[in-house]
Amino acid sequence: AETLGRRRCLALRSAVTRRSARWLARFAADATEALNDALETETWAAVRRDEDEDEDKDDPDAKTKDGDEKNKVVASARLASRVSREFLRFARRAPALAPDVARRVSELVRVYNARSCRLVLGAEATRNASRLKSVTAAHLAA
Repeated sequence: AETLGRRRCLALRSAVTRRSARWLARFAADATEALNDALETETWAAVRRDEDEDEDKDDPDAKTKDGDEKNKVVASARLASRVSREFLRFARRAPALAPDVARRVSELVRVYNARSCRLVLGAEATRNASRLKSVTAAHLAA
């Protein structure tokens, strides 16, 4: 609308920013809930990486390898990676909200780190028989 009228429409810009901020808040809440659910059902077994799914097609510099070795990841880590990429895509499209996006990505990483540490290092994952019988060095190295 601003390019057609050749002048700034602050009311429209403000409305779009408010709507985008509300969407971002909802997306962050949904992502955190999904990540918590994924961690609760995590088997801690490495999953195959689907190159088409994991690659960030918007970023030609995105890497799926660490040197010559491929990384082993669990399903919840893949989810965290996918959600983080979605946040970054949103930040590219709405630069005014980039600081809020950065805060929410940081919060997502903090939640993932804290919960996964409690589950594996704190051995909470062994309390549910469907997950792990014991935490081994293989779980920590994968």
